[in-house]
Amino acid sequence: MNHADTHRIAYRRARSLRPSSIAAVAVMLAHLASLAQAQPSTPGAPKSAAFPPTQPAAPASKPDLAIPRDLRDLLTPIRDKASLPALAAVAIKDSKIIAQGCVGLRAAGSPELATIDDKFHLGSCTKSMTATMIARLVDRGLMRWDMTIADAFPDRPGLHDKFRAARLDQLLTNRAGIPHQTPEALWAKLWQRLGSPTEQRLQLLDGTCATAPEQEPGTKFVYANQGFAIAGAMAEKVTGKPWEDLMRDELFAPLAITTAGFGPPGSADTVDQPRAHRGQSPAYTPVPPGNDADNPPAIGPAGTAHMSLPDWARYIALHTRADRALIENKPADDPAFALVSKASMAKLHQAIDGEGAGVKNTDTSGYAMGWMVGSRPWAGGRVLNHSGSNTMWFCVAWIAPKKDFAVLVATNAGIDAAGAADQAAAAIINALLKP
Repeated sequence: MNHADTHRIAYRRARSLRPSSIAAVAVMLAHLASLAQAQPSTPGAPKSAAFPPTQPAAPASKPDLAIPRDLRDLLTPIRDKASLPALAAVAIKDSKIIAQGCVGLRAAGSPELATIDDKFHLGSCTKSMTATMIARLVDRGLMRWDMTIADAFPDRPGLHDKFRAARLDQLLTNRAGIPHQTPEALWAKLWQRLGSPTEQRLQLLDGTCATAPEQEPGTKFVYANQGFAIAGAMAEKVTGKPWEDLMRDELFAPLAITTAGFGPPGSADTVDQPRAHRGQSPAYTPVPPGNDADNPPAIGPAGTAHMSLPDWARYIALHTRADRALIENKPADDPAFALVSKASMAKLHQAIDGEGAGVKNTDTSGYAMGWMVGSRPWAGGRVLNHSGSNTMWFCVAWIAPKKDFAVLVATNAGIDAAGAADQAAAAIINALLKP
């Protein structure tokens, strides 16, 4: 089963467009098809007048593990052909950055160049981060994978009995019976941002779980941001700490990630970070940081993290080396399991596929906790993959654990940029994983 991030549009009172983060299948199907053989993109289309040419690429040099290869030579023609504001990428092997590059502008129509240390919005690539943070709590006995919503909120009124029985692991694998779309009235309320982020997530819990689930929990995959938001709310209730603080304390600080934050990066007054962009190529319009530049904090655990690509690579390296260690059946005290235990990492990466009586655990298909799982020849087999977008940014990560390799691509344009991001990932894979 293949899934990705495209996004439903919500409305203000004036019914102007806002971003949303409800995922759909179609874009990821295109992702998988475009990367099935890891074919590079074909440069050469004329540059659009909407954007100036990117800064000159540095000459390609022999890759050196101490000095990452400059990827601007690969990214420049892809960015120019798609008329993207900016395009950035990092590749890692053996937990080291072996290639990186960033081309383009922080905001269309502004002179500031984007840099490899700039912060990009990660959308639904936040999902696996939330699951990883929760795994740390499970390892300490503060939560359980079979913990139910009722276990976390025993006295909360108004929750339907079937939702009260939904488990944490079902929420994190999109199998808790949560509907694909947030009810419009609830979504409009969440956009008002009433109360603290924690209180907003409780509003989402109440509004989502007041009626019977569309499917029996555990029986069917339905991609739903609300499930991850409810899992985040459960972690907040158990620990007494906001999800944002839990992410900083349990995940970002231990991984020495220093650029992470939530919502749109940068300030509204100066173009000090890349900005979100609405529209489609070549007519992208920058959106300054503010409430209109991202989804409400209620669904933060499903999709509002941002950070630099080198910092994102620190997180991706954790999962790359851990999955390789799982494949090789390394002992529980292996360094790959220093942050998250072997048992919990196996749970995070265990894909589930099928419906009803056909539900089964798999190694090369289905959905794990914030990861699509598949198989690719260029990876030597198993891959982990996910994309993210709030309709105004786009990113994608591919992990090849058997090769201890991963590639990350991000742009400050929305779903329209998915094809260019895939072309960049394919070009990097071809360049760095030659037979």
